[in-house]
Amino acid sequence: ARLPGMSLDALTPVFAQRPRSLWRRLRESLDALLLYFPVVLMGLLAQFLIQICFGALAFWLDQSNGLFSAWFALWAVLGGYLVPQALLPPSVQVLSVYLPFRATLGAPIELLLGHESPWNILSYQGGWLLLLGGMAWGLWNAGVRRYGAFGA
Repeated sequence: ARLPGMSLDALTPVFAQRPRSLWRRLRESLDALLLYFPVVLMGLLAQFLIQICFGALAFWLDQSNGLFSAWFALWAVLGGYLVPQALLPPSVQVLSVYLPFRATLGAPIELLLGHESPWNILSYQGGWLLLLGGMAWGLWNAGVRRYGAFGA
């Protein structure tokens, strides 16, 4: 059935029109399918720990919004939010591998696209979670000690 001046393809979402390549990749790699949601949750946890670190900076700074805005701008570019990481210059791609931006946003996408081994992604995210958790814990404890030192 056709609507005047429009095909039914225009009414179906893009992912429903051409799912073959994505679903073929997912079927080929059961690991990727099973690990997708844990990888997404680990990315959300990494972002949460980063925000705890910025929140803990409030013990020392009057305003941490500017720092977080700068962080967000870097995250948007280097994490693949605005520009796919594959389109970044090679030197910037290498830099983004060593920063936590990829662990929050790029890792789940790379897993779905099959660009990286699921176990490499999990170990990468796990390492960043340990580091970010340690930083958040250290900043929070140092901030609470500093705050308590002023007699509050």
